[in-house]
Amino acid sequence: MFGNSSFISYAVIYCSEVATVYGGAYIYFKDDVIIATSIAQLCMHYLYLGETLSKLDARQEEESNKKLGKLIRFQYRLDSICNDINEIYSYGNFFAFTCVRIYACLFLFALINSNDLVKTPTFALQLFLLFLSVYFRCSLGMNLFEASSKLLFSIYDQNWYEGTPKYRKTILIMMIKANRPMQLQASKLKTVSMEYFKEIIVSTYEIFMFLYNFTK
Repeated sequence: MFGNSSFISYAVIYCSEVATVYGGAYIYFKDDVIIATSIAQLCMHYLYLGETLSKLDARQEEESNKKLGKLIRFQYRLDSICNDINEIYSYGNFFAFTCVRIYACLFLFALINSNDLVKTPTFALQLFLLFLSVYFRCSLGMNLFEASSKLLFSIYDQNWYEGTPKYRKTILIMMIKANRPMQLQASKLKTVSMEYFKEIIVSTYEIFMFLYNFTK
């Protein structure tokens, strides 16, 4: 009777752990898919905006002023969508990256202390997937930054200096906005980029070594 009870308890605990891990992974990677799709669309539209701007001819006053008005409204719309994405996901990104540091340290402890030939590859794979998800999201932030940064160079490349005062004023407004490229945020203090990915790796290693030496 005792053996059956222990087996049932073990099975319940095991199933709960599996459900928790896979449920958390589903929620995390589902957000990755949503963010990836949104950022890819934004990058495409920023590149389109820059290409269209570079082809404008400031000497064609009426046509250029009309197109420029549409383009600046388009720029405001893209920036607004970026701000909305950061409003929704910025603190979630920060929380997710903080959890990655904690989980990575736990997996490293388990990896070092495990003598089980089955569990060791599992821990290593989980650790790899954790950092892969972080790399993926940081690369999205870098892509967004680079795509929105190119907008400023596209504005400079066209012959805006030959346009009317109204045209040059509108271009100046676009330059001022484009001078601050859009970035994916992780709270109000951090931006999601490859530099942040490096920071996560280094800080995870430092925390792990501190705990490892402390428990030795």
